[in-house]
Amino acid sequence: MPFITMGSGKASADPFLGFLRKVFWPVAPPTIQEGALAAYWTIQHAIDMKVSGVGFGVDVFVLEPADKSYKARQLDDAEVAEHAEFMRAAEEAMRGVREALTEPPESSAPIQEPPKP
Repeated sequence: MPFITMGSGKASADPFLGFLRKVFWPVAPPTIQEGALAAYWTIQHAIDMKVSGVGFGVDVFVLEPADKSYKARQLDDAEVAEHAEFMRAAEEAMRGVREALTEPPESSAPIQEPPKP
């Protein structure tokens, strides 16, 4: 599934989109809603990373079928908030994975001193 980015955030956006694709859409392309999420998350990531030339708020538009053609529609605040909430939940889930890797399991036996000669 190809993707195209343009502008000053391209160097940051391409690898981030590649990561999202590998995690969320390894076999099939995203839906329109998932593509909007990927676009929003990618731009927000570039803003958060202080990429030069990327800033301000994020406006997300989708193309939808309309009368044998397509029409652009801007996502409303509720739709954008839903994407932002998904991002926060995904980031928290990744932190949980990291914590699970760094904490010993509760069922492991206590570490014993090695025998002395």
